[in-house]
Amino acid sequence: MSAGPLRHLVTLEQRAQAADGSDGITTTFAAVARVWAKIEGTKGALYAAGVQLVEAPTHRIVIRHRSMTDFDHIALGEQRWRVRDIRDPDGMRKWVEIMA
Repeated sequence: MSAGPLRHLVTLEQRAQAADGSDGITTTFAAVARVWAKIEGTKGALYAAGVQLVEAPTHRIVIRHRSMTDFDHIALGEQRWRVRDIRDPDGMRKWVEIMA
């Protein structure tokens, strides 16, 4: 793949949770990096597995290869996706494919 399809400037984020002082938890998202990405919708679905609902990935996001352990969310404007799966599609350490 050439860099041409990388049309979206996204923010890679790391989620952090901390006690808020009143028996609750506050969740924040710290920006790790801003990178160009290709974003495609997938079939994604919400289905029942026993009693719990399980959400399947709804987007395939491709970025240039980088460390895959320092982020767990991807944001584009106000939209945020949770990273569900990360892989190197051809093993060449050139691209990272993320299912979110």
